[in-house]
Amino acid sequence: MSGVVVRLEDAAGAEGLLAAVPPPNARVLVARIDGAAAGVLVLAPGPDDFAEVLELVVASVHRRTGVARRLVAAAESWARVQRIRTLRLAAAPALAPAADALGFTAIDGFGAHVGDDAVLCFARPV
Repeated sequence: MSGVVVRLEDAAGAEGLLAAVPPPNARVLVARIDGAAAGVLVLAPGPDDFAEVLELVVASVHRRTGVARRLVAAAESWARVQRIRTLRLAAAPALAPAADALGFTAIDGFGAHVGDDAVLCFARPV
């Protein structure tokens, strides 16, 4: 999708798209179209060679336009530089098709998500 610019910003740059304030160690990637926030991905590096996608949100007007793909691609680029090998994601079961479309595959629970039946866990190699 042309016209989408994704870059690291502070949480304030997400302009109301975030559900919660990210933890201090998290990285916030904001996708902008014509200067306005179109989507956000919050990524937290883990203790090993993975990072967890804590939040991935696209403004309703920009859904199904490739914004989420651009955010995931930017997260991958950042992760490669950090020598992170895997992106992990926990999501509601209804979001499984979206995770699959973004290249994530189902895995067993990890971290706080072990035994949590409210979410499904996914991973994607970097």
